[in-house]
Formats: sequence, structure tokens, C-alpha cells
Amino acid sequence: MQYLFSFFNSLLTPCNYRTQTGHKLQQNSYSSLKNKKRHQKAKEEQGKKKLALFILFVLVIGLSILAFTPGETLLPHSLFRGLIFDSLHFPAVFILYFVLREFISQLKTIILIMTAIISVEIIQLYTGRSSSLIDIAVGSTGLISAIILKSNFKGNKPIAGILIMCCWIMPSGYLFYLKNDFINSFPNIDQFEKPSARRAWEAVINGDTPSSKVVFIKNKDDKTRMDVTKDQEHYWGVHINLLKESHVAIPDKFYICASANKEENLQIRIDDQRMPTYFERINIELPVSTKKTCRTYVIADEIQKVKKNNYDFQQSKITKVGLFMGPESKADTFTIYDARFTN
Repeated sequence: MQYLFSFFNSLLTPCNYRTQTGHKLQQNSYSSLKNKKRHQKAKEEQGKKKLALFILFVLVIGLSILAFTPGETLLPHSLFRGLIFDSLHFPAVFILYFVLREFISQLKTIILIMTAIISVEIIQLYTGRSSSLIDIAVGSTGLISAIILKSNFKGNKPIAGILIMCCWIMPSGYLFYLKNDFINSFPNIDQFEKPSARRAWEAVINGDTPSSKVVFIKNKDDKTRMDVTKDQEHYWGVHINLLKESHVAIPDKFYICASANKEENLQIRIDDQRMPTYFERINIELPVSTKKTCRTYVIADEIQKVKKNNYDFQQSKITKVGLFMGPESKADTFTIYDARFTN
């Protein structure tokens, strides 16, 4: 009986061997396929990491250039460079969030980005660039939108979409200003950038050099001007920003040469901040006629005339000069031959 059992067992052994071998081969094949997929997935993840690292490198270089290079170097002929730079904060932070999330956690990403935004604004104070709370607000909104959009809760995504649209309304509106930038394009006036557009005038260039002669024409046929009341538009003319503060560190005098087609007073406004009130400006009236009139004004003397009580006019922070005439002025044109700050 024992021999008979041994005989049948010997007959079944090849079958058992083949069955076990088949199972082992199947398991090895499945394990190999699983390892292959795991390896392929790891390779894809590694590729994503490399791409994210490259994008991060490009972002850091690009944002550093945008943040610390003087605005007049990047956009030398744009009147609205401040508005353009403000609008770039949203997409920059929005993209940066998604890139950083490939490497670090959400909390660390938020802390790092907010620290970077605030640090950049502080550093800009020492690099000749202006900093503002608007930059922080727009950048923070971009961060909030990115966080919501990347969250798993789908109900938040419409909120992110609304935030994105709201933030892009602002830079989209700048296109209308840029239209005026190109239409009213004319060269710089000495130490000043080319003037900004106003509803009530057109600019005509006479001569090849920037300071040769710039004529400002009152545009009576402008339909938009006809819809504006005196209370809404007190003056027609131009305001011009200083090209660089380094040209004249602390200006002592302001020199101007001008004329008009009729006798009139040219209104001169000198500002030491971005959006001052009337009483926080130096206000000068220059009598002009058909003949070229030149005059030099001492800044220190004019500061004493600033009407705003206890307002400390910063002579070292003069930002722009306005050259205007009233809406009821008899003159239809006025001409600027020269305008500059001197020591």
C-alpha cells in the first residue's frame, strides 16, 4: 500500500510542479508589471519635479528683475508702468503657489509667499522702486485664489473664478489708458517723462530734440470733453513725472520757459507724493503771453507758501510737475520750451 501511494504521488508530482510553476510565473509577471508601473509613475513624478524646479528658477529670476529693476528701465516710455506692475502681482503669486506646492506643504507655501511679498515691498524702498499696500493686496488675492482653486472641495472653485475675474478687471482696464499712451505719444521734456493724457488737450511736437518745443492744444471738438462739467475737470494741460531722482538729488530751483497764443496764467503744480491734495502742492501762477517767458522759482521759498497747515513738504521727494490752464482760459494753446529742476 505504501508502495502504491508512492507510485501515484510520483505520477502527480510533475502536475503539481507545473501548477506551482504556473502560479509562480503568474505572480512574477504581475509583480513585474506592478513594479514597471511604479517605476513609470516615479519617473513621471520625477519629470514633473524637474519641470516645476525649472519653472521655479525662471520665476525667481524673472520676478527679481521685475521687482528690483528701476521701472523706467523696464518700461522707459510708458505712462502707466505703475498700473502694469500692480496688475502683474496677481498672476505671479498665483503661478508661484502651484509651483511651490510641488515641493513643500500648503502651510509652508503660504508662509513663504506672504513673507516674500512683504519682504520685496520693504526692499523696494531701498532700491528706488515704490512700494504700496495695493501690491500686497493684489498678490494676496492671487494667493487666496490659488489656494481655493487647488482645494479638493469643488464648491470653492466658483469663488476662485470670481476672484480671478475681479483681479483681471483692473489690468484689463489699463488697456484704455495704454491707448492714450500710444495716441498721445511724444518724447520726454528734459528731466521729465513724456506727459500723461488729459481729456482736454492734444500734443504737437515741433523740433527734433525733446526740449525744443511742445505745444499743448485745447481740444474743443472732443465730445468727451463736452460731457464734462467745470466741477469735474478744473484744468486742461499735463502732468509730467521725474525721470529719475538721481538726476537732481534735492532740487533747489525750478526753471521753466513757456508761452501761449493769448495772455493767460499758466498753473504750475509741484508734488512731493503720488496723489496729493491741492493744499499739499506747491502752486505757482506763471503769466505767459505770445512771447517766450522764462522764470526760475526757488523751491524753498515756494514751500513756505504751501497753504496746508502743518504739512511738511518733502523737497527731496518731488515726484512730478503739473502744467495746466483753467477750462475758461482765453488761450487755446500753450507751449513749453523748457522745464527742469536745478541746484
